[in-house]
Parts: sequence; C-alpha cells; structure tokens
Amino acid sequence: MIFGHVLRLPADVVAPPPRETGYSQPSEYVADVRRHLRCFFDSARSQLDFAHERKKDYSDKRAHGTPVCTRNHANPIEPTHQ
Repeated sequence: MIFGHVLRLPADVVAPPPRETGYSQPSEYVADVRRHLRCFFDSARSQLDFAHERKKDYSDKRAHGTPVCTRNHANPIEPTHQ
C-alpha cells in the first residue's frame, strides 16, 4: 500500500492468458482474441445505440409531452355550416 491506496497490478499478473493446447501458433490465439473483441465491441455499440435512443425518446417526451398519433384517434365531427 502506498499512502493508503491499493497498488494495481498489470492485467497479465492478475489474469494470465489461458494456456490452451488448441492453438498451434500464437498468431491463431491473437486472431481468435481479435474476433472475440470485435464481437464484444459490436454488442457494446448496439447497446449504446439502444440506450441513446431510449434517452432521446425520454428527453423528447419530457420536453414536448407525449406525441400524438393520429391513427389512434377517431376523426372529429366537423360542424356543418348553414
């Protein structure tokens, strides 16, 4: 401990890379990790887009009220002019 803070360790010391025998070369492991990271990145990006839309809809609703949808209302009766 340094001045009451916990010293952080590098990620390799905390969680070493897996020792799998399924990879014949390190380049295969790197390619697999990159593929997984791309999948995780795409998933996180889609969740961020979804959260952005929800936040925008919520703020628009608070600013402008609930939007009126014309298909949910009956046509009003127009007064006849005499």
